[in-house]
Amino acid sequence: TFLDALINKPYPKLVAKPGSTIDLGGGHELLFTAAPNLHWPDTMFTFDKKTGVLFTCDAFGQHLCTEEPFDTDLREILPHYRFYYDCLMRPNARSVVTAFRKTKDLEYTTIAVGHGKLLRYNLDDLRDKYQTWSAEALEKSMATVCILYSGNYGFSDRLSQAVARGVTKANCAVEMHDLMCTETQELAEVVAESAAVVVMAPPHDSPGAAAFGTVLASVNTKQRFLVVESYGGDDEPVDIMSRSLTAAGLEALLDPVKVREDPTPATYQECEEAGTDLAQLLTSKDAL
Repeated sequence: TFLDALINKPYPKLVAKPGSTIDLGGGHELLFTAAPNLHWPDTMFTFDKKTGVLFTCDAFGQHLCTEEPFDTDLREILPHYRFYYDCLMRPNARSVVTAFRKTKDLEYTTIAVGHGKLLRYNLDDLRDKYQTWSAEALEKSMATVCILYSGNYGFSDRLSQAVARGVTKANCAVEMHDLMCTETQELAEVVAESAAVVVMAPPHDSPGAAAFGTVLASVNTKQRFLVVESYGGDDEPVDIMSRSLTAAGLEALLDPVKVREDPTPATYQECEEAGTDLAQLLTSKDAL
């Protein structure tokens, strides 16, 4: 992982999974909620019930820094808040809506962001704006593409981000989920509701490979698909995955994307272009 590479030596650690909790003592029990693609595939929100603080990483942020740490001046924060949303969150509006649904029962009074001012004094107003903007973005989207990657495996997450960028360029919405840990019911629902499915090859004999069975059971014949290698050293064969999806009745609009060496800028560009091509073919067929 990124942290392992940064520290570069053994260290004590606990792995946080969606829905898991960690008790820090003193009443501070942290609850973790998956919020993929806001704006990284492995983003999670963390809720501290004692303080009522929801830590949201990039979501609800702004590129704004002053001596005042809170959102006391709404007029000051709004232009930065909107610009940040448009750049990073609007392409993933469906993921924003999903994150709201997952956290609707959490009684938080403050949102602690990774960038910009903490939200407390205008929390309701600023939260409502995210919901409104996301609803508007989804109304304008022509279709939704579900991108399934395998976290902490090869280049799956980074390559999936490149595909996602390409998809959003063609005015399609994106919803990203980790095959390695997404709950079966949630995975089945998001796959069934999407117009197309992109599968980054999971490692062989892994939870991600097993979850591919859920994907096959949840698709329908009106959907299209794309399979992309993750270059993790133990990928499920993309040609076999592609044939399995075709046998399930889906249409392959593009050949599988194969990665034969450590990804270069050209590799990421190829994945982005594949995402754009998929979305354009998808919307053109919908238009017909």
